Amino acid sequence: MKREMLRINQMQAVTDHLTGLHNRRYFEAALRRELARAQRSESWLSLIIADVDYFKR
Repeated sequence: MKREMLRINQMQAVTDHLTGLHNRRYFEAALRRELARAQRSESWLSLIIADVDYFKR
């Protein structure tokens, strides 16, 4: 029961409740992980950001 509540809390902390998509907190954590992986493997990392107009419609 406690583990399930913790899992739900963690999921709610990194997702938008309206869209169900990951939020900025998730993005920043994922970016840190990927940057560390690129540094460990001495490889490149690319990032593409798109601004979607009228997303909520």
